Amino acid sequence: KHTFTYQEAPSSSTLPAGQDLPVFGDFGNLELDKYDDFNILARRIGEITADISESMSQLDGSIQRAHDEMSQLQQLTLEMRDEIARTRMVPIGTAFTRFRRAVREIARASNKEVSLVTSGEQTEVDTGIVERLVDPLVHLVRNAVYHGIEPTADRIAKGKPAVGTVYLHAAHRGNSVIIEVEDDGAGLDLKKIRAKASKIQFAQSHHIQAMSDTDILQLIFMPGFSTADKVGDQAGRGVGLDVVKRVIEGMNGHIDIESEPGIGTKFTLHLPLTLLIATALLVRVGTEKYAIPLPSIQQVTMPTPSSVRKEGSRTLLQINEQMIEIHSLYNILRRQPGVADWTMPVVIVRTAGTTMGLAVDELLGRQEIVIKRLGSLKLLEHSCFGGATIDPEGRVVLVLDPNRLTTRELKESASHTLFFKTTPESEQSPPQEQLSNEQLEARLLLIDDSLSIRKFVGRMLELAGYQFDTAVDGEDGLRKASTTKYRMILTDLEMPKLNGFEIIQALRSRPETRQTPVVVMTTRARDKHRQMAINLGANSYITKPVEERMLLQEVARWLGKAPVLRKQHCGNTRID
Repeated sequence: KHTFTYQEAPSSSTLPAGQDLPVFGDFGNLELDKYDDFNILARRIGEITADISESMSQLDGSIQRAHDEMSQLQQLTLEMRDEIARTRMVPIGTAFTRFRRAVREIARASNKEVSLVTSGEQTEVDTGIVERLVDPLVHLVRNAVYHGIEPTADRIAKGKPAVGTVYLHAAHRGNSVIIEVEDDGAGLDLKKIRAKASKIQFAQSHHIQAMSDTDILQLIFMPGFSTADKVGDQAGRGVGLDVVKRVIEGMNGHIDIESEPGIGTKFTLHLPLTLLIATALLVRVGTEKYAIPLPSIQQVTMPTPSSVRKEGSRTLLQINEQMIEIHSLYNILRRQPGVADWTMPVVIVRTAGTTMGLAVDELLGRQEIVIKRLGSLKLLEHSCFGGATIDPEGRVVLVLDPNRLTTRELKESASHTLFFKTTPESEQSPPQEQLSNEQLEARLLLIDDSLSIRKFVGRMLELAGYQFDTAVDGEDGLRKASTTKYRMILTDLEMPKLNGFEIIQALRSRPETRQTPVVVMTTRARDKHRQMAINLGANSYITKPVEERMLLQEVARWLGKAPVLRKQHCGNTRID
């Protein structure tokens, strides 16, 4: 800050007696610089400009140093993450050793000669994956011996070695782990699988006959599907391959199958390196944000009118030579009519052995996430979510598992969604729940100096159907409360300018806000703070972090009505 002070030149009246003013006119322009007010101001401006330039240079240096330190912090964080993930790695050979006994037992029980050949035992895998992978691998190995390997006499008649072989191989491939279970047996009988599918009326006979061999092979993963004449405990111990598939997909992996008659069958398991961190694509559906694991995504595309075809209630998207059915993800999650136009991006995902397109409102980008399991296992069985994560803003983001999308949900999506129609913008927005007049009039005021809290709590209120205003501090909140009539006020305690106690005291001193319910939200959990707030006139006292159910119960309690909640029809969730 620069201050300019101007002083008048001394006059003869201000000089001591007998002393005359010096005469400057005797100096030439080159002998003495002379400055008037303009010269002084110009010089000062030059000095200020130089000071600003120096400050900007220093600021640029500080910004660069902060950027370098941030890059170092990010690098250290990545290294720490990699080290943590590395400590969880164990050789998969620790699980391979127990399969030899399983092969001997099932070979002896089925009167066959079988050897187990393993490779890639030193391939390191997340310990959590190894623990969950043992049972599925045992099932596949036993299944290969019992169903795949032929009896010794049959092998000799076919010119094969008398001893059948089951191969178990593991290797790293990119950011994935590949585990192969292969046998040199008879291979899968596609005719028998088609006949079984027709017998159980999986689909109409002509549809089954029209299915490709690849699609027919996927039928063996259906619950309860077996081509065996008698289901026993020799191979799968009475458990089908659907259990194996479900476990693999529960680890964000997938399973492929190849079979050639007379040559053998190979199951290939594709699994992530670690369960600790996953890469996901974040998408926006309506007002919500969801994550889709990257291994489940085949590609992302932006449809054009020429690539879309309508067949009855189905909407198909042509990608290269393949026709893929598209569904509105909004409609699947909400089970409500939705509208999608061809400008919406479509995420092509692998699910249940096939591919499908999910139309979303917006692609938000790729992000590495830590997936937390959903707390309610009972609800998880009927949920299309495989877990949840926390975004950088502190909000819960549900992680979609495409393999859990049920046939019924997809049929409802096809019948209730209008795809690729040119509609007014007002019609394209997702339908909202009808709110009562009382709900619309229940305007609230949220006072908190923390932006994240205003967003977090505000989102709870918004999803419950409440209208609200926000204030950035106590003074701002009191000013808004004096100009607008609110049905309820929610306030923090510790804020600049005016704290929560002062706000409550001021509200209770005014006739227009004396009866307005006030709910305190604070990190102060001591009885001293609680009692002070209640004595001043607060109606409720909630400690942070704010729980949605408790907050909405208090709001409904003092407003005298229940909130309108938007339900996630794929199951209620809780994060442990």
